[in-house]
Formats: sequence, C-alpha cells, structure tokens
Amino acid sequence: MDPSVAAWLVSPDMLPEAASFTFEPLLSKYLKTSAPKPDTFFSHSKSTLVLKEMKLILSLHAHVVELVKKDGLMAAYVEQEMPLAALLSIMELDGIAFDLSVIAETKPRLLVRILRWHESSGSSLQRLLESCK
Repeated sequence: MDPSVAAWLVSPDMLPEAASFTFEPLLSKYLKTSAPKPDTFFSHSKSTLVLKEMKLILSLHAHVVELVKKDGLMAAYVEQEMPLAALLSIMELDGIAFDLSVIAETKPRLLVRILRWHESSGSSLQRLLESCK
C-alpha cells in the first residue's frame, strides 16, 4: 500500500505540485517531522538510515490510512486507487504511446465529468481542476 496514494485521496488540494506527494512533504504535513539524514561517522549508517526511513514510512502509512478510513474512502483506496497505481507503474516501466491530439480532444469532456463529480461529492478538487486548464 502506498501512503502517497492514500494522502492524495484525503488531500487532493495538495496539488498542483506533484512533489507534494513525495516522502518529505508528506512527512512534514502528516507527521510533523523530516526524513533522517545520513550519519557519516558510522559505517553502518546506510542500513540504519534505511531502517529509520522504513519506520517513518510505516508510521506515515498508518496515519494516512486512518484518515482514508475516517473519510469513508477505504473502498476507493483498496479497489480503485491501489490497482491503478500498480497499472501505472507497469506502464511507466514499459512505456506507452499515446496520441496528443486524442488527449487534447478528450480533456474538456473529462474536466466536465470531474466538475460534476466534484459538485456532487463536495470534494476539494478545485485546485486540481485549476491546474488542468
């Protein structure tokens, strides 16, 4: 499970900066901390750093998943977002060709659907929509 995907579900307004959903900004926003820095004094510092980061990732995940549950979005997280994240990862690794003219043609219809969904759900997607224009 991916804490950045869970964070996106509960706070889509962190957009438009894609970097908002990377490790450092998520740690800062949800755990009020920062990632540990390497200790150059000890030779085992890389493994210690990895363990500290893993602990933070687990804490971050637990925190944002609780927010997902609180917002009633667990089904969307498990059944839609996580499978989609796996698919997008495969597409990113393998590459995918697409026609920019088709994308440009489809964008207005998708924005209308997103706006309708936004109006009916009360979700805070306004900044996301602004960034798509």
